[in-house]
Amino acid sequence: MFPRLLSRYLSLAGHQRLASMVEQRHLRPGQDMIQVSAFCETLQQVSDALGDPILGARVGQVVRPEDVGVLAAALYASATIRDALRLFERFYQLTNRQNILVIVERADVTELRWRAWQGLPPPSFAEIGLSAMQKFVSDVFKRTVTYLSLDLRSSIPPPPYRAEMEAIFGCPIRYHARNTVVRLDQKRLDATLPTAAPPLRPILLAELERSPWVQPADSLAHAVVAAVRTVTAAGVPTLHRVAEQMGISAEVLRARMRSQRIHFRELQEAALRERSVELAADETLPTARIAEMLGYADHTSFSRAFKRWHGVNPRRWRKQRQT
Repeated sequence: MFPRLLSRYLSLAGHQRLASMVEQRHLRPGQDMIQVSAFCETLQQVSDALGDPILGARVGQVVRPEDVGVLAAALYASATIRDALRLFERFYQLTNRQNILVIVERADVTELRWRAWQGLPPPSFAEIGLSAMQKFVSDVFKRTVTYLSLDLRSSIPPPPYRAEMEAIFGCPIRYHARNTVVRLDQKRLDATLPTAAPPLRPILLAELERSPWVQPADSLAHAVVAAVRTVTAAGVPTLHRVAEQMGISAEVLRARMRSQRIHFRELQEAALRERSVELAADETLPTARIAEMLGYADHTSFSRAFKRWHGVNPRRWRKQRQT
């Protein structure tokens, strides 16, 4: 879905050359599954070309109900916005087999918390989802969904863009957060929605569980992801080390992943991306040492990768985090 949104945004904004590049890379016939790391590289290239550090938030605003297929129909049938949010939570569990999105009920506030996980994409990728969720719910239910506040892992954008970000999301934003958190007013979540259709709900949920996005609980991808995360906590997640962690040979693991179209490089990079932030948060560790721990040949190579993932180099990231 995200490549389609990026292409649509660029076309609407008059950047047809960049839109064509996105389509050629990510929207070819038969290309059903998104390769997150490859798309994130494209997203960063487009952001750099346009000089737009908040591109992700803008892209999410062009979402349409048909972009999410049966999920849209199930959301239409929800009795309340709270029910719709619970459906988002269930969808994340089905597609990732982990409690990545957790809804926390407090006295006056409902929090949607995206936990740190092994497939954690760059902040700009997450911002597409947050922006699209807000726009989608507003369009589908004809109600404005106002975030009370928002925690983002992003670096702090320059002042003009900072104001635009708050205008898009309609709330104060805290940057350099460890996890992404959205806070919503409890009182606005329980009104009956005009599209509510309780009898259709179980039928649509069953259809959703048969969606091609859903990952079986015992899937190879789930097992590889768990092993990559374990290995990364202690060193560089090479294919041989991950296979050893899983108790099989590298050749067998490679063959199984190839048969299920699992891209090891993508999982490896996602794990390194998450670990890079954990290590950079430790001010006692020199950047060169972090580069060595993560398997980079030198400080420069690691800094380039860090900037691609997080929008700024490690030194600037630490400085912004202090402020």
